[in-house]
Amino acid sequence: MERRKYKNLNSTEGQKIYRALRNLIIRKSKEAKEKYLKENCSDIETFMKTGRREEAYKMVKKFFGQYKLRVGGIEYNNGKMLWEQKDIAKRWKEYLKILYEGGTLKEIESNEEEYKKDPVMREEFDKALKNLKNKKAAGIDGIQADLWKEAGEKVKNRLFEIIRDIYATGEMPEDYIKSIIILIPKKAAAKKCEEFRTISLLSHASKILIKITFQRIESKIEQSLTED
Repeated sequence: MERRKYKNLNSTEGQKIYRALRNLIIRKSKEAKEKYLKENCSDIETFMKTGRREEAYKMVKKFFGQYKLRVGGIEYNNGKMLWEQKDIAKRWKEYLKILYEGGTLKEIESNEEEYKKDPVMREEFDKALKNLKNKKAAGIDGIQADLWKEAGEKVKNRLFEIIRDIYATGEMPEDYIKSIIILIPKKAAAKKCEEFRTISLLSHASKILIKITFQRIESKIEQSLTED
């Protein structure tokens, strides 16, 4: 190789050329590795988003070794590295709060009696359940949409009653307000929170309520625009 030829030269010029070639090879190798990791991480992210976790884990094992959740150090804003689990968890909590924080919403006075007069109908529930996407990763309750769809009528009836009561009272169970955060590095040796992609996995039961609420809001807006 050309690099080896210059390495054996004793002249200053030969050593200079050798170092330049060596640095070029190292730089190109790093660029190729970054591109390789980015492409594979993108595929893994797609598998996770579509609920194909087994395929995602197999791909992780194939390209990156045995799949293990390794929590390395996280760099804080001031450049300080955090190694303790509690410190890392605290930093992620701060980062995610800012990342997902929306604008301040104006508090709206609600009338519980009004919600009781217009309860969630079974037809709305069935439509929302049917429109859930299959083969999506489960949320904190571990139940995929496919399982809810294939459940017996007794289970569906009970889920419908729960969602109807939640809509009427506004009291949300923990499974409906919590999510699982999946972290996927954007590049090799990621150490800052900003260098990770975050995927939030909600429970599919909560998505039924979200779809019903969204449909009702959409209908109200269309009705208001028509009247104007």
